[in-house]
Amino acid sequence: MRIAKTLVMTTILTSGLLMVSPAMAADVTTNDATMAAPAQPQAQSQAQPQPQAQAQSTDQQLQATSSEIMGDINIASIALMFGMNDDALNHITAARKAISTFNGQMGSYNSTNPMTAGKLSYKTAQGTQDYWIPVMEDRFSVRSIGGDHLASKNPDIDVKDAQIVHYQMVLDTKVTDEQLAKAQTAISAKQYDVAMTALQNINKATIAETVVENRPLEAVRDNLILSKELLNDKDYRGASFALRHANMELALYEKTNPNNKDSAQIKDMQKKIYSLQASIDKKDPSALKTAETKINEWIKDVKAKI
Repeated sequence: MRIAKTLVMTTILTSGLLMVSPAMAADVTTNDATMAAPAQPQAQSQAQPQPQAQAQSTDQQLQATSSEIMGDINIASIALMFGMNDDALNHITAARKAISTFNGQMGSYNSTNPMTAGKLSYKTAQGTQDYWIPVMEDRFSVRSIGGDHLASKNPDIDVKDAQIVHYQMVLDTKVTDEQLAKAQTAISAKQYDVAMTALQNINKATIAETVVENRPLEAVRDNLILSKELLNDKDYRGASFALRHANMELALYEKTNPNNKDSAQIKDMQKKIYSLQASIDKKDPSALKTAETKINEWIKDVKAKI
């Protein structure tokens, strides 16, 4: 799976990522006479799981490709919002190319399990716009746009929120490709509102946010992963919001497990996350330099508790 693509300044565009989607499982000598009878049934017994494993592998491939498609579409939307029209076209082209590959496997994809995405919300003159970058294997399915680069393009647009969400995907590649073609034509004709509407139509038809059972530690882990991904893009505002959501989930875990033996460690982690969040808000160079190491340590600690 393609994890990164180059954008003007750093890497731009999607979305483990799920989006990291919820875990998808992987996992005496005798003589000829005595071997002859049981040999065939034993081989058949060993072969039985193979179709299931093959189906699982195929589903993982489809999920990876569909996540890449949705990542490109959403980064194209973000690029278009900031007036980065050539970059938007590049990602639309990449999404259509991935759809062509996807069609060789299946014409549509319905996710059987909730998938994971980093939901980025931007405040614009037209209101709040939301975009979803799938996360898989703890990484965005495609790289997002560098936050500093976006700010330089349009300082009137700002990140309002960034958090991990879960969603179900219903991807119809024919309809999606038609909307992408419409967006391409509209951008070439400088009809940017028409192009944005076409891209948003895809999200509306494809993504449905869903609620998974209350699992705060998993949410802490995923939001820490999101914050690290956004830090890699120098999207400091987004990273700060993701850390805030991680801390909110820690508070929820502490509240629902008041007698937890790790209570002192959880409280200490909360303080440290809050401190890092404040430092990131100030763009403290020393804090930014060590932020990824700290976040990786917290991710490791949280995973040990799940």
